[in-house]
Amino acid sequence: MRLLLLVNGPGELYSWGIPLSRYLMNRGWKVFLKLLPCQFSSGLEERVAQDEGFDLGGAEDVDIILQLGGDAFWGWREKRKRKVPLLRYGFGTGGFFNFAYDSYLLPHPSLKKIFDGRKAVVVGSLSSDRVNTLPSRKEAREILGLKDEFLLGIFPGSRLPIWKRASLFLKELIKTLPKDVVVRVGRSPFIPREEPSFLPEASPELLLVASDLLLTLPGTNTLEAAACGTPMLVVAPLSFLDLAPMAGFWGSLSSLPIFGKSLRLFILRSFLKRVGFISWPNRLIGEELVPEMVGEVSPRDVARRISSLIEDGGEILRSMRERLPKIVGGPGASWRIEEVLRESLSC
Repeated sequence: MRLLLLVNGPGELYSWGIPLSRYLMNRGWKVFLKLLPCQFSSGLEERVAQDEGFDLGGAEDVDIILQLGGDAFWGWREKRKRKVPLLRYGFGTGGFFNFAYDSYLLPHPSLKKIFDGRKAVVVGSLSSDRVNTLPSRKEAREILGLKDEFLLGIFPGSRLPIWKRASLFLKELIKTLPKDVVVRVGRSPFIPREEPSFLPEASPELLLVASDLLLTLPGTNTLEAAACGTPMLVVAPLSFLDLAPMAGFWGSLSSLPIFGKSLRLFILRSFLKRVGFISWPNRLIGEELVPEMVGEVSPRDVARRISSLIEDGGEILRSMRERLPKIVGGPGASWRIEEVLRESLSC
């Protein structure tokens, strides 16, 4: 069987595309990985895919197409060209060209309500499949040389402009943290290797499982941390919003000189109010289990929130450790996706 896998953005590639490709190739599939144009791209997706051993050369004839997130236009274009079934995995319908999809594969049962009669199958979280291969919490802490210390893992994002902005924010933040907190930064594979460190670093994979608390921007990594049962604090400071990418027509308008930045902030503030939550675990259950800080947030504000989470006796952290894995579900999405692909080919 020959699959064309369409991928866009850092999260979809690293958390979904690479693990799924490896699973399917081990099962005898021939997988062609294609990176889509995307405003959320870091610019290093091709290098990361090649470092992971994937060939991004032209795809041969394929039997089926699976798109992992992104605009439905790209899936429609490939389907029209190749005349084969097109399926989609992700959280949204894909926009105007969503009529092209033969089926939707959903990461979570709560998403079924937005598909309103479309053919949709709940397959589970590919992020859970990825973290299932990581060391245990005990093993990770031993590798990091930790015993009873409180470890604050920090994920400053996968895009270089935000990483640079975060460096100044985080240097201020750690000045007011409790002295006995150990801080380590997880460098995304999408941040250039030559970019200098600004705080002590550790493997993001180890931090996902070893951290007592993960400080992170919103994104796919909130699903990975949830699958690990790692407590997190998700922040979206207003001072970062002018760097946040935007899709489609509004993204084009917000790039205009003079008024573009103000328009971008207005649109993003409106979006945040409408969505309600910024972390995927909270959005999936419709309540705030994971603490979030959005808007006029200073480094001192975040440091105080971290201190309060440590000092409350650990109740909130224990609740997250217990509930988060149940929200996203365990591994097995890759197996279920293969089942749906095979069924689609037999129809």
